[in-house]
Amino acid sequence: MSESSRKRRERKRAEEKAKKQQQQQRKLHLEEGPKEKKGILSVLRPIELISGGLLIGSLLLYGVSRCSRTDNLPAPEVVGVDSTAAMAAGASSTASSLKYYVVLDSLKFRTGPYLDSTLIRYLPHGEELISLNEVTDFEQGLRVSVDEFTREPWVKVRDKNGREGWVYGAGVRPYRKNKPAPRPEPAAEEEAENSNSETEQEN
Repeated sequence: MSESSRKRRERKRAEEKAKKQQQQQRKLHLEEGPKEKKGILSVLRPIELISGGLLIGSLLLYGVSRCSRTDNLPAPEVVGVDSTAAMAAGASSTASSLKYYVVLDSLKFRTGPYLDSTLIRYLPHGEELISLNEVTDFEQGLRVSVDEFTREPWVKVRDKNGREGWVYGAGVRPYRKNKPAPRPEPAAEEEAENSNSETEQEN
């Protein structure tokens, strides 16, 4: 029995060694798998970040270059109003001139009729301006608010300090000379219709 018990013990030891080796191999395989994946991810992430950054940077540069392009704009030409009497009246008396009021906040008052002209000052909303009867013969497209894009000419005006300059046409509106007649109230209209129908029946 001693020999058979020895063989059994040796078998058990051999089986235990084999189990331990299998367990160690499984642990090694489990540890090696994530390391390989981490290695691939660590290589891909910087590449993705660099390519994404380059893409965003190139799009920003393209957008800035498109927005700041002014070489295709027409040269500004100033056209005077045909009426020489209106020009003479405007020069002699500012009271009879056409008056504008500013409809935008901080409208830019410039020395010339284009965007790169020198800025004189910002005009506040509601300020009164006097027309000098000159507008450009071209219209320029500008975004005047987040959701509004306009195409208007430039207008030459005089401010309250007596300085002459140009403003974008969408930023000013003329004062109305005559107010429209008030609409009659609905009750008054009905009475007028009733009186008309009564006079027709009498005739």
